[in-house]
Amino acid sequence: MRALLRVSLAAAALLAQLAAPSWAKNETFCGGTEVPLTVTPLHSPYVRGSVGGEAGYFQIDTGSSISTVDARIFRRPVGAAILLDRFAFPTFERGRFIALTFGAVPAPSDGRQIGQIGTDMLTRRAIEFRYEATPPYLVISDRPCSAAQLQAAGFVSIAQRGYFGHDRSRLGNVIDNTPVVFMRIGGVTVPAWIDSGFVESTSTGLVQANEPMIDALRKAGVGLSPAGEGKVTNCHGENFTVKLWRVVGVPMQIATEEGHPILTYGAPGLAVAPRNSCSGPGNIDVPVARIGAAYLNLWGTFVLDALSERVWLSPRRARAPGLVLAGAARRRAMVIAEGQNGTVTITTADTLGEAKTRALANCTKGGMACTVKISLDPAKASCAAMARSEQETTKITLATRSALEDAKKAALDQCTLATHGECTVQFSGCNG
Repeated sequence: MRALLRVSLAAAALLAQLAAPSWAKNETFCGGTEVPLTVTPLHSPYVRGSVGGEAGYFQIDTGSSISTVDARIFRRPVGAAILLDRFAFPTFERGRFIALTFGAVPAPSDGRQIGQIGTDMLTRRAIEFRYEATPPYLVISDRPCSAAQLQAAGFVSIAQRGYFGHDRSRLGNVIDNTPVVFMRIGGVTVPAWIDSGFVESTSTGLVQANEPMIDALRKAGVGLSPAGEGKVTNCHGENFTVKLWRVVGVPMQIATEEGHPILTYGAPGLAVAPRNSCSGPGNIDVPVARIGAAYLNLWGTFVLDALSERVWLSPRRARAPGLVLAGAARRRAMVIAEGQNGTVTITTADTLGEAKTRALANCTKGGMACTVKISLDPAKASCAAMARSEQETTKITLATRSALEDAKKAALDQCTLATHGECTVQFSGCNG
């Protein structure tokens, strides 16, 4: 069972918050049963349900390998295993739970939290998260999703073998059975656990990293600026003080297992996860990270298909915030390189020559030919934007302007004109 953590980072900007006033039927990609979803101001997802005669909210926790119920409500000792019938969660008639004391994360304001649904249940289904709908909802299916249908809708698949799936014998060294994306910062790519139960008191979109990942970033020349300390609480109520770092001027990309970028975000804040009794990145001896509920909300719609050992993200449905490079005392060079298959690498450095060298080195790691498409010299304040076709996802257009909004508009207009279809701005940023 992984740690349930709350982190404060006062200097970070707040991400958009979602509300869930009522529910209406909407589209699905995987088929199955639709369930209204309540998203708290801290972005964590909850569903109403009942089990064993008790009614309330269940948190959908993709970062916990076990399902739990509140020990006080069910009058069981903490740590006791309970088999409960009359489970009002679609496609499940009963469930095995561990009694736990809740309270670290605020439940929805209109009801109590009585339980938590973890990956021991989620790995037996395909789960479609629809954060972008008004109001949001889940789709739960006992069959694998159609890869052809998801690809036709613009989703990109991330293989999960070794990390997440219904067959535990196929898991590798990172054995929490938690879904992952692959996080790329500079020349470093690590698996990052998708954890809808990881929330922050400031809702900033902080990333948890372990010490091996911090070491890997330093060895790769990625600048890290101290950002003070944060407080975390794990699933047993133990409190820890952790070091906070801000990546200097290098964007964070969400990528496939081959390292092909899907989404790009600004330079992230990092909290160094400690070793603790609830598991988590701090207990793993290889570089690994964890992203929480704030980022998941930005994805709009995503699919966890443990039956096919796949996670699906949609660049066209995700809300990728514009990047204004922070943490640097002066302007930096920015270079965007494009591979022959539409892969894009975005790199910053103190000098233009260094940025070009890093961008091409990172882009060509997969053996493909790459070309520098955008070069922003630190001697002049400039902004760049990238738009991608929704129909032909390998087609992108890039534009530079002195103002960020002008660069975004130019990239979008050029993409629409070139592809005769709809396009989405996937990246925008300035060099200082």
